Amino acid sequence: MPLFDGVILLDGAEVPVILNIEEGRIRLSSGGTDIGEWSEGEYDLTPDGDGQYLIAADGDSVVFRPSHPDAFARVVSPGAPAGREPEPAAAGQHVKEDHLEATASDRGLAPPPRPLTRALFFTLAGLTAILGIWALFLLFGAG
Repeated sequence: MPLFDGVILLDGAEVPVILNIEEGRIRLSSGGTDIGEWSEGEYDLTPDGDGQYLIAADGDSVVFRPSHPDAFARVVSPGAPAGREPEPAAAGQHVKEDHLEATASDRGLAPPPRPLTRALFFTLAGLTAILGIWALFLLFGAG
């Protein structure tokens, strides 16, 4: 279930949103609040040019501008050519389906550390500090 961040245009203002594309439906939310959820056939998602898409549902329509239009285009219309081809994954590297996680690595940012990584880091740092203090005590305290 890919998630795409972007903005919708409402009355000339850009509102940040998350578009969740699931099998047979889409869900639009902003700031943790659901805006709407539509099953296949209840909505129409069409390209509007310049990487924008028109989402029409319930008699209303909004313009959605994804943060990464090429990746969004590959999911929405996999057969259509995008602006550029994705780079192949390196050996042993997993391709992530969740687009929000992939954007951090696309920008050269590391993902946040996992709890086990943090615990091991602080344990190692504490042990190093204790050994350093012990070494200083042996050097200067025994003399």
